[in-house]
Amino acid sequence: MTYESQLEDAKKKIDQARRVLVNWKDLFKITKQQIEDDGVDRWDFTCRPISERIPHMIEILKDMMDVAETLMKFLVFLGPNFKAVTQNSEGIDKLVADVKQLVEPFQTFDQNYFDKRHSGAWKNAKNKFDSSKAEIETETVNLINSTFKFLRSSEGAFDMLQNFKNMNTLSQISVTLQLKYREVLSQFKKELSQNKLLFEKGQAKLVISKNMPPIAGSISWARSIFYRIKRPIIKFLTQEDTLDKDYFNNTIKKDYKEIAKMIDQYQKDRFTEWSDRIIEKAMAFLKKEILNKIDENTYTVNFSDEFKILIKEAKQLEKMGYKIPKTIINISLQEREYYQYADRLNLMLEDYNNTVNSLNDIDRTLLTDQIKKLNKTLEPGYDSQNLSSLGIPDFIENCNKVCIC
Repeated sequence: MTYESQLEDAKKKIDQARRVLVNWKDLFKITKQQIEDDGVDRWDFTCRPISERIPHMIEILKDMMDVAETLMKFLVFLGPNFKAVTQNSEGIDKLVADVKQLVEPFQTFDQNYFDKRHSGAWKNAKNKFDSSKAEIETETVNLINSTFKFLRSSEGAFDMLQNFKNMNTLSQISVTLQLKYREVLSQFKKELSQNKLLFEKGQAKLVISKNMPPIAGSISWARSIFYRIKRPIIKFLTQEDTLDKDYFNNTIKKDYKEIAKMIDQYQKDRFTEWSDRIIEKAMAFLKKEILNKIDENTYTVNFSDEFKILIKEAKQLEKMGYKIPKTIINISLQEREYYQYADRLNLMLEDYNNTVNSLNDIDRTLLTDQIKKLNKTLEPGYDSQNLSSLGIPDFIENCNKVCIC
């Protein structure tokens, strides 16, 4: 059983004992009144054990509940949520150990808690507990203050404050936390400045996201910065009542909107740069012949990397929500077909090279007519056939037949 579970179990038993005593005390009063109303002979209701001991025991149980609840409040606050935003786990662990030592005056109390004759000793133990509690609470506040001087992120700190907002924690800690919302906003202002600088530098260098084409990649990179500053402010907007409204509205929102507009304009400019001439570029690629003739017996497939990037851009930008011209969408839908053409052309040229360029001079002379016929078969590839042509499959088949022959 964890320490926290033991505390919860102890609180239940203390509460149960207190309710038993309170109910007994109330029932005693009711019974006494009934007897007196009936005029029946009664015993001495002024008996000191009845009039003094029960209330004393209830007060002791109240102190015990205060001890258990104080320990629980400390341990809950000093748990994983606080560790997540602080770089001082060692300091937290030390405070947790000190909290658990708070019960030491009661563990060493070797007298009957409920005997009023020992009430002085009990008060000394409780006073010692309260004094140590105040010291640990002060140390905890100091740790909070030092943590907020070196925040990892405004979002993480804000989440932590929200987690503790409705938590039943110690008063000094609660007040300290409420004052930290301003520091969260100050940290966010720093993050806005850092992201603005990052954006301006990346914009100048045309930074792109990994494994993405240039335009979509640069837009994706810009969006990643925007989302980084958007997440925290969305959270702030849902809890404006906890923030310094003047500072939030006049400074934070102003800085945020400035960067957001810069990033938005950059995305628009990048897309416009791509979309303005994209149809013209795409049609130019489609009209290019499918083969390049380098020299008499050397050919390459004319399927440019730029055209591949164009198709990739169209697909990525459409996924990102941009409106792509139908012509470009239709071209991108044929991507697989274009790549199949390119693969088949490369295989055909590989057969050609294996057939022609492996010949020695004597064989080449003897096979002059056959080589001319083969080259003649390839001629449409660099003369008339392009990616828009319907006869590409027939062209490739004819070339393969001649190569085999």
